[in-house]
This record gives sequence, C-alpha cells and structure tokens, in this order.
Amino acid sequence: MGVSPWQFKDIDPQNNWVEFSDTLWNYRWQQAIQLKPDIVEIITWNDYGESHYIGDINPNVDLGQQAPNYVNGFVHAPWRIVANYYIQWYKTGSPPAIQNDQVVFWYRSHPKAVTCSGGFPVRNG
Repeated sequence: MGVSPWQFKDIDPQNNWVEFSDTLWNYRWQQAIQLKPDIVEIITWNDYGESHYIGDINPNVDLGQQAPNYVNGFVHAPWRIVANYYIQWYKTGSPPAIQNDQVVFWYRSHPKAVTCSGGFPVRNG
C-alpha cells in the first residue's frame, strides 16, 4: 500500500497535474493502520518532480527547469516526524505514547481557488 503526503506533478505539458490532498498524509496512514497491509511504501523519499519527497533535498541532484520553483525553500523533512509516529502505530497495532509535544504543519504556497495556466484540471476537484 502506498502512502504519500500529497500528489502533484509539473514535469512537462503532458505530465502536469495536481490533486487536492491537504490531509492525504494522515488519511493514508490511518488507512494503512486499519487495513494492515503486508507492506507500506512511502511515496516518495526523493521525488522532487512531484514535490512529495520526504527526504532532505540533495544539492547534487539536477532539478531541471520547473522543480526548483516548488523544491527550493520547501523542506519536507518534518513529514518524517509524522511518519515515525504512524510507522510505530502500524508496526505495533497501538498508537505510541507521546513523549514530547511537537507541532508539524504544512501549507499551500498558493490560494486554494487558484487555477493552473496549463496542464490538466484538478483530478479529484
């Protein structure tokens, strides 16, 4: 079962789309915990082209022409804090005890009602 923080792609005119996925990270982890699949795959660790990477940004990777617009300045590493909590819950079957309070948040860098100038319409709008 795949778990992704959000779905977005801006590669070229044929690969250019977005899905509303503000709460997808929590939703998919909750599904994984409920369904108990044999394998959970985080999608992805380093896919900068779709902006759902959770790894640190590798300065040696060529981001091409479009990806720097939504990679540079957008650190996604805190998603790993959330993932760690859900991974422990998935493995043990019980929510882990909270050892210290933390706040992790993410936000749109654009208005919710914005429309794209090209590409495909929102896939689940």
